[in-house]
Amino acid sequence: MSGDAALSLGFRMADGAREDAWFHDAAARVVGEVVAALGAGRIAAVVLSGSLARGEGGLLWDVGGRPVPVADLDLYVVARGDAEAGALRAERHSLLALLARGEIRADVGIVTPDGLATLPATLGNLALVGEGRVVWGDGDALSRARRIDPTEIPRDDALNLVLNRAAEELFALRAARRAPADAAAAFAVFYRGVKTVTDVALAILMARGEHRTTYRDRAERLAATVAKDERLGTALPAEWVDAVGTACRWKIAPRWEDVAGHLPGEGHDPEAARRSLALRVEGVRGFGAWYAGGARDPLRSLETSERLARAVRAWVRHGRRSRRAARTAATRLLAGRARPSPRLAVQLAALGLFLASGGTERDAAERGAARLLPDAGAGARGIEDAVLAAWGREIMDWREA
Repeated sequence: MSGDAALSLGFRMADGAREDAWFHDAAARVVGEVVAALGAGRIAAVVLSGSLARGEGGLLWDVGGRPVPVADLDLYVVARGDAEAGALRAERHSLLALLARGEIRADVGIVTPDGLATLPATLGNLALVGEGRVVWGDGDALSRARRIDPTEIPRDDALNLVLNRAAEELFALRAARRAPADAAAAFAVFYRGVKTVTDVALAILMARGEHRTTYRDRAERLAATVAKDERLGTALPAEWVDAVGTACRWKIAPRWEDVAGHLPGEGHDPEAARRSLALRVEGVRGFGAWYAGGARDPLRSLETSERLARAVRAWVRHGRRSRRAARTAATRLLAGRARPSPRLAVQLAALGLFLASGGTERDAAERGAARLLPDAGAGARGIEDAVLAAWGREIMDWREA
């Protein structure tokens, strides 16, 4: 059975006809590459999840009429058995490197039929089972997946989402600092900022027991939640709900005009970019304060936390691994009741550096980073590099971070 013959993409990926056609063509090419690279004989099915599977793919057309996708291909390869899955996982990084050269970002997870039947309760797996679509191979592959009750998903999954978004923003901000005239780096900051805004909103809903992942109703649901929770309304910036609505609409139907002022060159508005970053930082900070349940903002204390600095220092210097679950530890740390594991320390170090990046004064931001991490100041960039390399390698499973 050839990859082309088995493709099944008969569903909408985006609102507009032009955008929908582009995503279908791009998905067909990527799925074909995945099947060809891994071998059709070892694969039972390929499943698409995420925003494209639920028809919320956004495609930006730049001033030259070139397409810029603002949605990723989240693919899961269902291996035929455990032996095949082991071999495919060993080849996954080479496959991702191949796909990185394409026109759309793609991620590929490996799972077995038995793995589908015993999926852990996470937001990603809830979306996979509830919204995923088989795009190649056995059309009934998902029928054997475990049905996940949203109430099973740990509340701390929400915190983990925000920690990861902060680290991704820090990656983008670092690249833009190093190449301030690079439009691609500036666009990455803008796009990651949009993701931060939409996913902080999602994290709030998750933490309150709601797990809707659609962009179309997220701002409305957040507004209803803020109206019921006075402490949440106090913690978040006053314009946060409006910002979420704008970001969610942009994700579905992005406009180049909204990006242009954030890019270097004619029309660049650095003050607007600074205000946007400051708003995101305050949103993340407000989420943390609300999530931890304290009267004071617990994230501010990260800047003066000696034990966090010691944990980060140990991680960076010795490359220690930790198999402990980070999520419960994160909750306890934010509430001031626990020492972080090395793994969690890296996440929180990235978070702290991200928060420092949004300071209203540069020297205040540098002081925040200096308090959080050892050898800041002249060596701050090196420490940031080390933290982000560890974050990418050990937390996000990137070989080359």
